[in-house]
This record gives sequence, structure tokens and C-alpha cells, in this order.
Amino acid sequence: MSRKLNSLVQKRVENLIGQLNTLMLCKVIQVIPHIEIISYFDAKYIDFENYERTKIQKPITMQGASFQVGDIVLTGFLQEFVEDGATRKFDISDAVIIGKVNL
Repeated sequence: MSRKLNSLVQKRVENLIGQLNTLMLCKVIQVIPHIEIISYFDAKYIDFENYERTKIQKPITMQGASFQVGDIVLTGFLQEFVEDGATRKFDISDAVIIGKVNL
């Protein structure tokens, strides 16, 4: 494999691994009609590409929890989720808000 191709493949792998999160700080950007959050920090990639942060819609919340736009929340991601016979692993759509964070 050429050195340049090897470098491109390595950067791609590192970028994908960089997107694997188990915990992340997020900011609440909407609460009505459903809660919506976005990563609190911009992602920094090795190849310096800019990617738009993904909005997470309808994360799982703890019973009785209430949030306001602007709240910073600690968000976890289910390691595995089975829905209609299909399995997802570490998918951003399987976010769980653990609680509010004071920064």
C-alpha cells in the first residue's frame, strides 16, 4: 500500500473512532414539541475537516426530568439497542440524558 493511501486510510479510521462516544456533554437546543440536543464541543478531526455537529432528537430521559433550552447535560449512549429485530451499537440516536451539568 502506498504511503499516501496508507495515510488516508489511517486518518479515516481515526476519524471514525473519534466519533465513537460513550459519554458526551450536550446542550439542550429545543424542548417543545420534543427535546433536542447537540454536542457541546465542536469535533476536532486529525485531517482538520469540519463536520456539522449532529442534532440528537428525542433522547431518552429519566422519568420526571425537566430541561430548559441552554441546559448542559451529560449524555450517554447505549452500547447496544435492539429494535424490530435489528441491532444498533453505539448509535447517536440511542442517546440517554443522565442529568444536568454545571460548568
